[in-house]
Amino acid sequence: MGVASIVFGIIGLFFALIGLIPLLGIVNWIAVPLLVLGLIFGIIGICGKKRSGAAIAGTIICALFLLIGVVRLAVGSKMMADAAKPETVEKLYDTTADLQDLSNRLNELNNMLNTN
Repeated sequence: MGVASIVFGIIGLFFALIGLIPLLGIVNWIAVPLLVLGLIFGIIGICGKKRSGAAIAGTIICALFLLIGVVRLAVGSKMMADAAKPETVEKLYDTTADLQDLSNRLNELNNMLNTN
């Protein structure tokens, strides 16, 4: 069971590290279940008659990166919930309109400078 814990831990660690990259947080939905399985196998390996260093190491790896993956998912979920609020969408529309006005004024200024 200890070897299975390390294998799941390393694979989950790989996905959890990729999930820390901005815009790739969805990969944590793969990492978290793998790390949970690794944690379960590690705990079973620790509680068994033959306690091995592999089971302890796998449990530590899985627990650490499971915490990181869950925190990353929580932060991403909070950010998405905030982005979907109506006042955020209204601010986006206002900013877009302001940028369009700025673009029009810069085009007018450019045209005035080119005609002279």
